Amino acid sequence: MKNTGRNRLPPVGDHIVSLTLNLSIIAVMYVVLAGVAASLTRVVFSRFNETWSKGTLGYQLADISLELSFLVVVSFWITYLVHFLVPVLPVDARLEQFIELYGGRMAFAYAVFLFVSDLKEKLLFVYDRITGDDDVPPSRAAKTKGY
Repeated sequence: MKNTGRNRLPPVGDHIVSLTLNLSIIAVMYVVLAGVAASLTRVVFSRFNETWSKGTLGYQLADISLELSFLVVVSFWITYLVHFLVPVLPVDARLEQFIELYGGRMAFAYAVFLFVSDLKEKLLFVYDRITGDDDVPPSRAAKTKGY
């Protein structure tokens, strides 16, 4: 497949080193910022524990919805602000979008959901509650029973 036409990728040419360093720097920066976002959710929202699991389904759904909304809003503003920092090192203007898209946003999305483990547990708990799924994998069952 030739690299031609409307969706042609820009050549990296002399930008290989600065492009690679930019990708690494932005990924690390986004992971740190994802940790900050996750820490904020721990401060603002209820933890997944026995008290939370005994709450009403309405309370649980509202809590999850607010936490997801909070994460989306914080993620938007973090991404918006980081956009002004890209690129850290000079590269061709046509390559700038690739730095943030592949070096940053992918790492950020992964890190946010890695660090926000309570949200994952809440989602799985409510999913099991709604579907009546008693066939929970042993690793998850042990976590939910042990809180």
